[in-house]
Amino acid sequence: MDNNNLNYLKSELKKIDHHFELKDFNYVIQKSKKIIKKNPEQVPFYNYLGLAYRQKGKLYLAEKIFHEAHKINPNSLSVLTNLAAIYRHLEDFTQSIKYFEIGIKINPNNVNILCNYANLKRDLNDLEGSINLYKKALEIDNNLPIVLQNLAGAYQIIGEFDLSIKYLKI
Repeated sequence: MDNNNLNYLKSELKKIDHHFELKDFNYVIQKSKKIIKKNPEQVPFYNYLGLAYRQKGKLYLAEKIFHEAHKINPNSLSVLTNLAAIYRHLEDFTQSIKYFEIGIKINPNNVNILCNYANLKRDLNDLEGSINLYKKALEIDNNLPIVLQNLAGAYQIIGEFDLSIKYLKI
């Protein structure tokens, strides 16, 4: 890929990201489809397309898009996380676990996938597994307020109020 095309794709990705932040999902869908048609190997655009469909409640369409991206790059942690998240929303927990575990095998120190997997485990009442994943994420990056809050919440659920308070104070 030449520099002009690469710069163009980076510029378009920034625009799409900006519109995603503005919750202008129709723009994100339209623009992502256009880019994918011309550049079908560019996984970040599939991610935005799938995320936009997810935000619009079109979960099965989002699932399809993420699978297309997974075929292009089976080691993309963002795609694996998004597939796992879609299956979590669809309450297909077996599939969700499968994609989280694939992602963790690829990079066991990815905080995003660890935290999302911990959230799933919490939802499934595997609080010990959830706590272990939150703690691992904090070992990697201890400046994540949401992880501290989630860990405190997990400790609260199991009645470990002193530990819950400890993590909330941090």
